[in-house]
Amino acid sequence: MIRRPSMYPRWILLAVGLAVLIGGATFFRTIRSGRVRRMQVTLRSKLRHTFNQQKPNDAPVVNPPFVPPEGGGQFMPLSADKTHLINTITNKPVFITGEQAYSLATNLSRDSGIEYYLSTRQSMGFNLIWVGAVDQAYLVDPPANALGQVPFIGYPDGNGKAFTNMNEAYFAHLDYVIQGAAARGFTVLLNAVFVGSGSTWCSDDTGWCRELQTASDADLTAYGAYLGNRYKSCPNIIWMMGGDCDLRDYPIFKIKMDDIAKGIRSEDSVHLMTTENQGPNEASQDGMSRSTWIDLNFLYLAAPRMAAQVNANYLRSDYLPMFLGEDKLENETVGDLVERTEGYQAVLGGAHLGSSSATVSFGPSGLSINIATYSRADSAESAEFCRLDWEAIPR
Repeated sequence: MIRRPSMYPRWILLAVGLAVLIGGATFFRTIRSGRVRRMQVTLRSKLRHTFNQQKPNDAPVVNPPFVPPEGGGQFMPLSADKTHLINTITNKPVFITGEQAYSLATNLSRDSGIEYYLSTRQSMGFNLIWVGAVDQAYLVDPPANALGQVPFIGYPDGNGKAFTNMNEAYFAHLDYVIQGAAARGFTVLLNAVFVGSGSTWCSDDTGWCRELQTASDADLTAYGAYLGNRYKSCPNIIWMMGGDCDLRDYPIFKIKMDDIAKGIRSEDSVHLMTTENQGPNEASQDGMSRSTWIDLNFLYLAAPRMAAQVNANYLRSDYLPMFLGEDKLENETVGDLVERTEGYQAVLGGAHLGSSSATVSFGPSGLSINIATYSRADSAESAEFCRLDWEAIPR
């Protein structure tokens, strides 16, 4: 009799494999999003030095062709009655169709990648991109950009301090990105410094939260003044403070954001300003109600109860014009349907300035995804809203 091999070992292995998969899926669905993010940045930090780094490039910056409009003008200031955004160059209302291109100026060098991203997004109808001025959380070799330039001379590998001794070469590259964006009609939601703090996490892998806690008020105000003076003449800036800024567990950040905003405002009285908080302070005005520099209410919300929370901000006594700045991110945690639902609920609930909730990633080797087909939901959703007469719609 031919003895057949026993099938039990195979069934045992299959059962063990299924148990691991089911257990892993359950684990990742039940742990808090903050923990997922910490796991992501931990893995990123371990991989930082495994990629081929771009060598520093000392070649002079050749800015893309952009001629400021005669007589000035801004792409996205508020209307005189503060009910909607208006392009004062074209004198037409503007609806935010935005995307998080956070690492555009830090993980890409002066090459065709930046131009390709901007031209692609322009063709899709986007008009605002969220860009980080300085970063630590999403870089290959933080805090250096793709050219190997650090924002603050002597920090961290030297005797320098964060937010002091600004590096002209580093910010010249940021100039390039901002001017390139202007040439294609984009407003840049420029994040002065990404905080990156949560109830159980605060490290250089999550942002500048550790450096901000120890930085002096004078240094932060001077840093803000540097940025304000450098970009005060640009027609395409909206200033953003914060960035996952946890005011409940780190109340000191309110003072720190006030410091930077005060510095910016001392040099730049033109551009609008906002800030992004971390939950449970999901709106700019939550926890920052006495910060008079805030012009726009940045909403950081998710699909559950989106409409109710937006409408609550719409009805608040200290109302400010608002937009959906961040929600569940497309192709990260949700798909097109949820992304579009969030956008519609936000705008119809009162976030009438628009949405900048789509996101795109830039990896260590350049563009990490096919950006030509990305953010389908946001571009389609915004196309519908852009057909409306925003001046005729009462607040």
